[in-house]
Amino acid sequence: VKLKKQATKEEVLNAFKTSSRIKLIQYDQGLVSNNTIKEMFLDMGRPWGDMYEVALWEDMLKVQGDELFYAYVVDNQAIVIPETIDAIRAMTDDGYEYYLQGN
Repeated sequence: VKLKKQATKEEVLNAFKTSSRIKLIQYDQGLVSNNTIKEMFLDMGRPWGDMYEVALWEDMLKVQGDELFYAYVVDNQAIVIPETIDAIRAMTDDGYEYYLQGN
């Protein structure tokens, strides 16, 4: 990703941490594939290992000048649910308010 200005890795991670829909994970903790990530969510008590967030590998993220490189996993079974609910709610009332409720 081409950044508008140079940033540090810490600045980028802090920006990602502001989103409740991004889960930072660690490759070096054995989270190396979709199934290991789903198992983590099962261990957290989520039904069927549901992953409502985008899982982003924190330890794989790299910043070089104004370029950002990162890897992430999107669970195609669950990721569309929050956005779909947001869209339906936004059509009827205050979209941002419902975005917060959807989290």
